[in-house]
Parts: sequence; C-alpha cells; structure tokens
Amino acid sequence: MTYFKRHIDDKLREWKTEARRKPLLIRGARQVGKSTAVRELGKQFRYFVEVNLEKQPDLRQLFTENINVKTTCEKLSGTLAIPSYRARRSSSLTKFR
Repeated sequence: MTYFKRHIDDKLREWKTEARRKPLLIRGARQVGKSTAVRELGKQFRYFVEVNLEKQPDLRQLFTENINVKTTCEKLSGTLAIPSYRARRSSSLTKFR
C-alpha cells in the first residue's frame, strides 16, 4: 500500500531525533491518518509498540490516574514481551565489556 506523506511527518521525525524523547501522544480527528503516520515512523525503530485501549482493554489497568512513565513502560514491556530500554541497554553493555 502506498504511503501518502502527511503534515505531521516532519513533526514526528523531529520528535524522533530528540535526545531525550518523551512518550508520544497523538490526538486528532478521526480518519486523518494519525495511526498510519505513527506506524510509518515505527518502521524506523527496532521496537515499536502501538497501544490501542479500545482493541486491547486488558492494558487499561497499566494506565492509572497517576502514571509513572518508567513503571508503565516496564509493565508494557513485560506484558507485550518486548525488551525494555533498561534490558536492551544492559544487554548492549554486556556485549562491549
């Protein structure tokens, strides 16, 4: 399927190049390509996680009123069987010792 460039693509690339990226939350009107743009960006990462709380209601428990980003990411990592940043970093350090 052909990907059509969107105005948000430049902002997403800018976010990607930031040294200290914060979690990404995208809101907007329905059917304008938000998910498609993020999935396209996700292709540039080794790991990409898309959380859709409508399609994955069991993940709602990870997103409480007082979200701790590190804890939430660790829980997502365990639930979705994707290595956390901390695990990937220690694995990389082990390789170079």
